[in-house]
Amino acid sequence: MWDTAQACLPNTADWTITAHPLPCPPPEELSNPVNRATIIQNATLFNVSTPIDIDHFESLLHHHPNPAFGRSVVTGLREGFWPCADTNLPGYPCVNDTHIGTSQIHDEAVFLDAQVNSEVEKNRFSQPFGPNLLSGMYSMPIHAVPKDNSTTYRMVTNHSAGPFSLNSMIDKAHVSPSLLDNMTHVGDRLIRFRGAKPDSHLTMWEADVAEAYRLLPVHPHWQLKQVVTLNSVCHVNRRNTFGGHASGAIWIAFMALVTWIARNVWLVKNLIGAYVNDSSSFDEIDDVAFYCPYSKFLPRSQALLLELWDELGISHNKRKQVFGSPLTIISFDVDPNNMSITLLDAAKKESLNEIETWIMKPKKGSNNKGKFKIAQWQSFTGWFNWALNVYPWLRPALNRIYLKMSGGGKSINKSMDQQHHPL
Repeated sequence: MWDTAQACLPNTADWTITAHPLPCPPPEELSNPVNRATIIQNATLFNVSTPIDIDHFESLLHHHPNPAFGRSVVTGLREGFWPCADTNLPGYPCVNDTHIGTSQIHDEAVFLDAQVNSEVEKNRFSQPFGPNLLSGMYSMPIHAVPKDNSTTYRMVTNHSAGPFSLNSMIDKAHVSPSLLDNMTHVGDRLIRFRGAKPDSHLTMWEADVAEAYRLLPVHPHWQLKQVVTLNSVCHVNRRNTFGGHASGAIWIAFMALVTWIARNVWLVKNLIGAYVNDSSSFDEIDDVAFYCPYSKFLPRSQALLLELWDELGISHNKRKQVFGSPLTIISFDVDPNNMSITLLDAAKKESLNEIETWIMKPKKGSNNKGKFKIAQWQSFTGWFNWALNVYPWLRPALNRIYLKMSGGGKSINKSMDQQHHPL
């Protein structure tokens, strides 16, 4: 699984060296007369802004070996990112309102009201307008979704709702594939360090970006499609939003360059990389530095990374910056001294329960015919692709599921049933 005779596994920072530049809006988008008129005539609704210090970020990329990619991300920060969308598809309406109103559950409704107000205060949502959408605008449904192991919520926009959804405008083939650093990278870096310093006592650390996607602006011509409607009041959503087919790729493009800067300019030691909004690494247990904003000692490389984030304007919260041995990272217990990576018991149980749901035979007379929607297939596959971080040799067991999602075969056939029972 790990071959230390070979070069280190490439991480997100390495990916930036060969990554293709992110796209700008094509001329046919910028010249759309309806969209242009709405944006020009209602200029106060549209805004491209970010807390990121763009000039400083650009200066730190001066020696990056792939300047075209770096320039494309800087352009996105200044002008707004474009999600590889075609908003001029045949048959798509000029205006599309699929919002579903507020939740009928009191706590969820209160949360959504408060969250929308917070987004307005942070200048990520426009001031209210409406109740009707303007020409060229789309409004997708929003939901209050419980956070994992918590009584609080997060606001989620369903970009896949309806036949004219925002995600249906995005061709995934045109979205730049991006690398997520995972447990394989963690193991690779730890094994290499142990080879050089076998007796060192280590501590793992993890740094977490707050409201990650929301730090990045989208282009006004995409803001036009990201209207949020609640209680018959509309707001233009100006930032990158979780749930869009290109949202993750946009965020990773930016964060991968930050990781490159951390490793090559700021010389953060042993930096493993970035998994969405989390960065992780390890230090020798007595190698610490005092991080003034939190008034506490942290592993030296963790403190250095947070100082870089502060300079760039990347937000983070004290309680999410953790370290220890073992340390739970994306639901895996990582012990750098026992050299073990273990899937948490709760995650194992949840995985087994999910498998059981899929392989159970429908009861007689049940409306459930054993068929699942494509979104359920995608969720199932994504879940197990993540869970098999620590069992990579089992990943070929997912091959038939990928075939299924490509359109072949029955819902659950004999070969799939037999193949996934061993899991």
